[in-house]
Amino acid sequence: MNRLEILTEGPMVPIASLELGDTVELSATGYMTATVVAVDADTVTLFRPYVHTADFAHGDSKGGTYVCHYIGAETFRVCRDDSRPMRLVDRLAQPVA
Repeated sequence: MNRLEILTEGPMVPIASLELGDTVELSATGYMTATVVAVDADTVTLFRPYVHTADFAHGDSKGGTYVCHYIGAETFRVCRDDSRPMRLVDRLAQPVA
């Protein structure tokens, strides 16, 4: 099963229905998978790690060539009354049927 097949399996759900530990896909590209890390009365907080590989390389004074890589993470909040649905990929570590 490839990545795009996985992304089309989960149901689209309203943000207000998300629960702690849910894994959601924010876009169909496969680059926006996030985990719900907090839920309160007004917001859902999502955490998304990422890895980026630059499409360029640079050399050093010794003649070596290096590709620039970096990793990071972002945490962001979404209002629970936001009308945009998200694709639910996993719920509390259980596959969504």
